[in-house]
Amino acid sequence: MKRNLITFFGLAILVAGALVISPRLLSAHHGRGGSYDETKVVSMDGVVTEWAWRNPHCALYVDGKDENGKIVNWGFESQNVSSLSHLGMNRNSFKAGQQITIKFNPSRSGAHVGVIRKIYDTNGKELLSFGGAIDQ
Repeated sequence: MKRNLITFFGLAILVAGALVISPRLLSAHHGRGGSYDETKVVSMDGVVTEWAWRNPHCALYVDGKDENGKIVNWGFESQNVSSLSHLGMNRNSFKAGQQITIKFNPSRSGAHVGVIRKIYDTNGKELLSFGGAIDQ
């Protein structure tokens, strides 16, 4: 009986600890605020080099200019495959060589990466949008 009681309390402590820790781990994974400047939206014209349709996050790679006008390959984080599928996106939504305008939250570190907010084709048609109205 004493052994069962010790096992029960040990298990209860483990479960309680997991419940306390797990929300922090989830928010740490999905918290983009530490890596990206969510108060700033940058617009860039570029050419798609790859649309990586994969989990946990799809990524769009684009050749665009950096702050010095040099062509650089940028990496842009998006949502997961399931979320994008519900928006009508698929692995063929973007093709290498496709010209786009992308609006994104830039990296806080200055790296050539960002989080996608909106993507437009050359005619100004919105192809993908996250985060509500950002156009001024």
